[in-house]
Amino acid sequence: MPHYIRISIALLLSLLSSAASAQGFTVPWICADRADSTSQVWFRRTYTELGDVARAVVQLTTTGFAQLYVNGRNVSADPMTPYRTGGGHEPLTLRYDVTAYVRPDTTVLAVWYSPTSPHADSCQVAVGLELTSADGICTAMHSGADWLWRTSSYRLNGSRGECADGRVEVLPWSYGAVEWPLWRGAQAVDAPRRGLSALAAMPLRRCRVAEVVRPLSLVSHADTLTAIFPRELTALPRLTLRGAARGTRVYMPGFSYVCSGDIDEQAYPKFCVSRFSQLCITGDAAFRPDMVQDVEAVVVTPYDDSPEWLYDD
Repeated sequence: MPHYIRISIALLLSLLSSAASAQGFTVPWICADRADSTSQVWFRRTYTELGDVARAVVQLTTTGFAQLYVNGRNVSADPMTPYRTGGGHEPLTLRYDVTAYVRPDTTVLAVWYSPTSPHADSCQVAVGLELTSADGICTAMHSGADWLWRTSSYRLNGSRGECADGRVEVLPWSYGAVEWPLWRGAQAVDAPRRGLSALAAMPLRRCRVAEVVRPLSLVSHADTLTAIFPRELTALPRLTLRGAARGTRVYMPGFSYVCSGDIDEQAYPKFCVSRFSQLCITGDAAFRPDMVQDVEAVVVTPYDDSPEWLYDD
């Protein structure tokens, strides 16, 4: 056999071996079967008696956006995960090293899921937990019908934006005591079209918070407050409100918010990044422009370096 052919075959076998080891184990899909197509959903599962763990990795695959919480800690460090610039709902996989957050007695995994656009999709998330004990024994657990879900305080609206209700998050949803009657069992999905989720073959792009920009000026006119920024921004708008009565509704392009009634509260989209150079902030009859104490734009930009497969905090 010619020498160059032997080299090519060896290289091919090496690549196939690397791809197989990178894919890890496959994980079944789950969904919130009774949620509508605009709902953002909270999923959670409590694991007990995991014992001493030397390494713990979570593999999270989603067709939308998803943030991972371990024992109440948001381990999805990026402002949008995964970073989808053109919408779409192809399955993408994120892997997180969560060794520092896993406890030997009780560990709660929770996921905040959002579709990228209002549409029904039975394949929403797939979550796998890979554990390596101190003596090197590996264990794999995955999402299924033993996971719970409930609708979150956010949902999509019809104009590619979000709505949020600040009155909903009375108790922590990702850890500890919750309002159990509001939770339902997740549906395990048999999806031959998409099969079992595995590590995505396509590279993932990550994003970061580049800066927080405040407006050059705030112009109040009647029942409208206009924030004018120094340039057009790709960002998540964020308002700080004070003294708004419970149930007061606040509106700005692509986002609406129902106030909780706390003395101070913040209103901002969860996943829907938008482009703007100014924001017109209005509300219902109870809204007054002087309730807005601060306006910020949290600027989001992609990382320029190569894709990272494992997020290490």
